[in-house]
Amino acid sequence: MRRERQPHGFSIIEVLIALTVLTVGVLGVIGTFPAMLDLNATSWGSAQATTLGLQKLEDIVSAGTFIPTVSTQDAPATLPSCTRTWIGSADPSGNANIQFVTVTVQWKEKGRNRSVAVSTYLSR
Repeated sequence: MRRERQPHGFSIIEVLIALTVLTVGVLGVIGTFPAMLDLNATSWGSAQATTLGLQKLEDIVSAGTFIPTVSTQDAPATLPSCTRTWIGSADPSGNANIQFVTVTVQWKEKGRNRSVAVSTYLSR
């Protein structure tokens, strides 16, 4: 009785197809890296700006006094090309014992102007 041989291993066509599929997948993953790096830089700038705004807001709140109703600004060194502006305004409901405070941080990132604003109410 004659026995047929069972094929062992993979044919060259199967190996080439597997390598092509693997190459396409790896190139697709590598193609996402520039976008991930861009998003990472953008989120870093936003996080730094939010932190700067919250720090100034905390300074204002801990002072415990109302701030001027004219815009004041500084330029923290933490974030390049950054300005931080704060202003106090009257309570929208008319309560003289409450002041609405807004801190805005503006910076330039990759040629675009970006900004983050944080706000709170102060009371006497």
